[in-house]
Amino acid sequence: QNQMHLEEQQIEKNFVQIKDKYGNVETIIGTHRDVTESKLYQSRMKDMVDKYHTVFSSTSVGLEYYDANGILCDLNNIVCKIFELQSRNEVINKRYSLFENPILKNLISRDSKQAVQRIIKIDFDKLNKQYVSYRRTGICYLDINIKPSFNEVGDINCYIVSYSDITDMHFMQKQLREYIRKTDFAIKAANIVFWEYDSTTQMITSYNDPLNHFDTNTKSYLYDISKFVHPNDTELLSRNLEKIKQGVNASLSIDVRIWYEDTKQWHNVTITAIPFDVNDNNFVSRYVGVRNDNTTIVKMTEDLKNYTE
Repeated sequence: QNQMHLEEQQIEKNFVQIKDKYGNVETIIGTHRDVTESKLYQSRMKDMVDKYHTVFSSTSVGLEYYDANGILCDLNNIVCKIFELQSRNEVINKRYSLFENPILKNLISRDSKQAVQRIIKIDFDKLNKQYVSYRRTGICYLDINIKPSFNEVGDINCYIVSYSDITDMHFMQKQLREYIRKTDFAIKAANIVFWEYDSTTQMITSYNDPLNHFDTNTKSYLYDISKFVHPNDTELLSRNLEKIKQGVNASLSIDVRIWYEDTKQWHNVTITAIPFDVNDNNFVSRYVGVRNDNTTIVKMTEDLKNYTE
């Protein structure tokens, strides 16, 4: 038995009245046209446009849409916020060119079909504001992406430009680098070695360490330090290294003598280990610590002791 598949059709009807000379209706002519496909297409296009506007408006980055000729057709509110634009519609209505934009013109040319990503510094106090009335002042750092979109034959269909304001991040990173530089200088001046041990790799990473020629990329195994330790101190060192290997959840501190090849002498040091990452089984998976060089203090103490005697 054949089953009839019924689908909803949309029919457009038009009627025309034919009148006689006295104005009376003699005939009505009607036309019927199946507009199902046309209506479905319009519905799909409306759905696509709605989705486009939803994404365009709700994204956390600034977005600009340029047509195939590089003419600005749309921008979202994040762009207005970044550049402190007074009127979004005013900017759109002026149909600015991508290739004449003072911020973007040096990043892409009319002949280019490659996507572009750059982090640029903008001084709004020096920017040509005759192009767009940017109300923002001062220095700004932007992460800019320019991406051409292509049709089925490979021609450019449009350009999408995205902006991320990374000014705060840039200055935070700058402050962090400055802090690290000053801290590194202070650590070196104080003859302090920082180190950390990872039980997963069983490797030690140390910073400002003459034993690895001050190379932080050179890692060592837990027991490698034993070969630099004075023979009379190896047993004390081994007992404490074993506790670290077993992940004992306790701070450790020992005084030993270590041979520094650069100075050709034994140095009196204090090695401290502090639990940093502890799992649910009370096992320490990562220790951090310092190695303080006390050689000068020990020598001064011994000299003072000999002097008083």
